[in-house]
Amino acid sequence: MRSTKFRSLFTLALVAGLVSGCTEGSEAPVVESSTSEAPASPLEELAEPDEPTPTRYEFAPSGESLVIEAVESIAGTEPYESDGISIQVPKSMRVERTELDEHLTVFAIFDPERERALVTFTVSDREKATDAAVDQASVAFETKIGAAGAHSMSRVPATWSTWPYAVATRLTLPLGDDANPPEVEAISVALRNAKGGTYVSVTAEAAPGELQESLAFEILRTLRPAA
Repeated sequence: MRSTKFRSLFTLALVAGLVSGCTEGSEAPVVESSTSEAPASPLEELAEPDEPTPTRYEFAPSGESLVIEAVESIAGTEPYESDGISIQVPKSMRVERTELDEHLTVFAIFDPERERALVTFTVSDREKATDAAVDQASVAFETKIGAAGAHSMSRVPATWSTWPYAVATRLTLPLGDDANPPEVEAISVALRNAKGGTYVSVTAEAAPGELQESLAFEILRTLRPAA
């Protein structure tokens, strides 16, 4: 059986990204720690000692923009709405919702035939969701998932008609500690809504080489602000 570590990596990385993004202009959510000392933020860990905090432009993505075509509906699905977000979920799948605190919620969409979630997304309800905060969230995700062994990573601007600002990270993630573990290809998109009050990070995964045409990516493309 695959380790729980590899089933929860995307969730941990997404939460790290959202917590980092929330530090932009607002107080980060409280996450219980096993020690009395508050953990350093991802931004503090990225900065060199005695160096000034990086500016937004140092975190901004580069390269050609990835176009994500919005999908309104998929055959055999029904809309799932919660926390101001709507997404189409196949009727055979289930959604697990975990509220980490009053501002931060994690959702995972599971196919009953798979151990890992096909799609995972986190929602943070904040007063100030800025482009800079989205940039920071995407860097924190990239740092966290890279430390877990992800490779072939690229972080680029994303154009998505249902969201005013988004950053996409594409990667390949090994699913074990063996010499040649199985891998998944994944995409994670950090974004904000038009009102500037909600951050979202969403990840979809599939077998290597199959992500672009996968059901997981199609589900991701249905994500939108609830009406």
